[in-house]
Amino acid sequence: MPLTAKTNFKKGLLFLTVFYFFTFLTGGTITAVYTAFRLDYSSKTSVALMILPCIIILKTVKSVVRYVIFDAKENKKTVLCELTYNGKMVKCRGYVDSGNFIKDDSGRSVAVCSYKLFFKLIGSDLTKLKDRITVDGVSGKKQMFIVKADLIKIYYGEKPNIFYNVTVGMGKEFPFFDILLSDRFIEVENDVDVKKVAY
Repeated sequence: MPLTAKTNFKKGLLFLTVFYFFTFLTGGTITAVYTAFRLDYSSKTSVALMILPCIIILKTVKSVVRYVIFDAKENKKTVLCELTYNGKMVKCRGYVDSGNFIKDDSGRSVAVCSYKLFFKLIGSDLTKLKDRITVDGVSGKKQMFIVKADLIKIYYGEKPNIFYNVTVGMGKEFPFFDILLSDRFIEVENDVDVKKVAY
């Protein structure tokens, strides 16, 4: 089942809580410092002490807003997944990207994992990194390490979409998800008998 927008209210509340928390914390800290050191509010040191906490607040609020806005816009493209490799299953958060056209040499869609998830899946044995594919990127062609996963379950709808013998590539770190999926992974009907391989 996709991660629905019902969590947006909680995240909005989280944003307000964080904002007010840092606002009062900063104000209280500034007041305490001024009182303890008997600083003059008009001095250069005082101005610096006021500016620095404001910068910290702005950066924190920006990060929280980015998190909330991303989920509000992209939530419908986010799905829960279970990825299995050599019998080891990891749960992750997938993002369905209609612009993901990465294919392996046999023409099947590639599920691109974050660097962290990829190594969580295969472990620390670098000898498993034998196969690569060529990927067209903004800066030109590059090589991507790939492995064959046993299967991936994508929870979209009443029943999970299940794909076997899935090609998984090692990508970069993603902001709010773990694995980048082609929309082919959710367009196919929820018929497990049909999905012997990823399309």
